[in-house]
Amino acid sequence: LALSHDGLQLSAGGSFAEQEGPRVDYTCRWTWGDGESEEAPCDPGALSSTAHAFAEPGVYDVRVRVSSAPDRFGEAVTRVVVTAP
Repeated sequence: LALSHDGLQLSAGGSFAEQEGPRVDYTCRWTWGDGESEEAPCDPGALSSTAHAFAEPGVYDVRVRVSSAPDRFGEAVTRVVVTAP
């Protein structure tokens, strides 16, 4: 998980490894910790890069969940401190 921010704007990306076996489709769901989230297809080796603008400064837990089925997923979370520009 790679994050960078400029004021209230956060950019996020990262990578993940695929399990051995048949090729499956993956979905990445980004949850920003401020009540907003987004979902997009993603491929092994590269999470869907995305950006988010926070409405106000604060401390937020940013989470990404990679799933191939409702009961098959991996997740990473990190806390970010967003400051005013």
